[in-house]
Amino acid sequence: MSRADLPELGASLREAMEAGRPSAAIFAAWPALNDRDPVWRELLQEITTAAGRLHPSVGTSASIHPDAIAVALVDCRGQARHASPRFLDWVGDPGASADCRRLIQKAAKGERGIGLVTAQDGGVLSVLAARREQTVSWRMVADAVDTRPDPRDVLLVAFAPSKSSALVARAVEAIGLTPLEAKLAEALLDAPNLAIAADSIGVGRETAKDALRGAMRKAGVTSAAQFVGRIVDLSCEAQGQVGCDPELLSRAMGLTPAEARVTAAIAGGGDAKTIADDLGLAEETVKSHRRAVFLKTGVNRSRDLRRLISEVAELDRLSSASQVLSDSREGHERLRVIVHEGRRVAFTDYGPASGVPLVVGHGFTTGRLMPKPLLDRCRWAGFRTIIPQRPGFGLTDPAPGDYLLTAAGDLEAILDQLGLESVRVIARDGGVATFLDFAARRPGRLDRPILLNPRSPRGAWRPVTTPMGAISRVLLDRPALIEPFGEMIRRQTRSDLLETMLKHSCAALALDRAIIEDPVVVAHLVRDAQGLMARGVRGFIDEHHAYSQGWAIPGQDPDSLWTLAYSGALFSEPDVKSWRGLPNLRTVAIAGAGLLAAYSHPDEIVALLA
Repeated sequence: MSRADLPELGASLREAMEAGRPSAAIFAAWPALNDRDPVWRELLQEITTAAGRLHPSVGTSASIHPDAIAVALVDCRGQARHASPRFLDWVGDPGASADCRRLIQKAAKGERGIGLVTAQDGGVLSVLAARREQTVSWRMVADAVDTRPDPRDVLLVAFAPSKSSALVARAVEAIGLTPLEAKLAEALLDAPNLAIAADSIGVGRETAKDALRGAMRKAGVTSAAQFVGRIVDLSCEAQGQVGCDPELLSRAMGLTPAEARVTAAIAGGGDAKTIADDLGLAEETVKSHRRAVFLKTGVNRSRDLRRLISEVAELDRLSSASQVLSDSREGHERLRVIVHEGRRVAFTDYGPASGVPLVVGHGFTTGRLMPKPLLDRCRWAGFRTIIPQRPGFGLTDPAPGDYLLTAAGDLEAILDQLGLESVRVIARDGGVATFLDFAARRPGRLDRPILLNPRSPRGAWRPVTTPMGAISRVLLDRPALIEPFGEMIRRQTRSDLLETMLKHSCAALALDRAIIEDPVVVAHLVRDAQGLMARGVRGFIDEHHAYSQGWAIPGQDPDSLWTLAYSGALFSEPDVKSWRGLPNLRTVAIAGAGLLAAYSHPDEIVALLA
């Protein structure tokens, strides 16, 4: 690329920026990234910085399980055109509800927003009210409301994953609760106190106390309110701690700014004294605000308030997204969540429990889910596949400090939780740094690890033949670009945008192009990337910073055995020089393989484990 081409490229990128598709344009223009002209790099910084500030309604995606919502459609006078059976069960006739009518009146004036509605059972629900045309991205809602479209109609979406037994069961399974603990968890969502919850499931109070203590320990919390909050968060699949904006709580719950700040602090699980210390208030002031919040919201327990806060925050995220998808978790996925040093750590365990444990590391943007061809071969070969979500990726909380130290600690916590002393490993892309760091700290726990198309240390030679490879090189050369680029990716997770990026990424090789034409493969990869990045890109950012700050391969146990495997169609020769410090290294080329080796060459990958 010559400097003469820069004005045209810049105009193209700015036009894509205005159209809300900067990521697609950057991936299409990736060959220009090989040009180290500072003018081009400045243009890239300008576009990515601006794109990182795009409103979520432009290009973000979100997913929701259909059981978590109930919908009703009313005309501008409040007469119901349609109400789902679940909405009638939860709320009743929207026209007969004073809370619903208040929301409908605001939405009819174009004031889209979230409010609280008294439920049929006397509880409180969070409800989104918006003109119908403002919710066109909610395909499941549009499909459910089969009536003549009228743009003046108001759509009501009640959001209450805690009312779904299936979602609560999924949450308690992720934590690993016993059957008794799981029954108690579900009972606590409705019962006013532990004694009534215990009675409802037919156990004594002391038995219930013991079960609650065990469940709280597994969930990594210290109070019943925090425990209920953790269950609701996992039912929503909300990432990390509930980050409640006091302004949102003020609008949705009708609170004063001071009450909203205290309510946001309650979401973190603190008691009155802790909240008072954090906010610089008297403890009695905090208690006074809490009483006022209880009165205004219609709840009278901290755990009910904690549930409501979580559901309001998640509904706000959903309502701001450009695209809201139906959660379609594959049947063989088993999400697990453990707590390590106060942080949530997630991983997927594909089983079976009797198989030889195989830990597979995801990449920068995909790999949270196991591609079916590779998963089938691994199962056939007798392996139990486990995919950890590294810090800041998916549902794992970000690292509070040293990224690699935290990531290695998370991996050790997962292995200890599963009772696994030693595991086979396939590490790929940017995840190799975590596994190498762990292997150096805990010799012997990784059995004959395989590095598949690994990201080389900064400064090492590596041919750039893919968009993500070229982009990563630019990010390492100019670390100031890492954060805005990561934010751009987070705000470009709409399915069509990710599909375009994937197709550009796979354009270099005919075999990859053919595979990516399969709609089943595309859907899997899009969902995979959304699960890793739609809720946050702190991991992407922190991991790139680890490389940019000079990560080097740490010394390893001299008796360990390592395999460097690379896709032969992508690399004419491997970057062996960077990896010579690994003891007993063998190098293997997977002939003909490209980016999608897990789809095209699963047998060859599994053979490396022999």
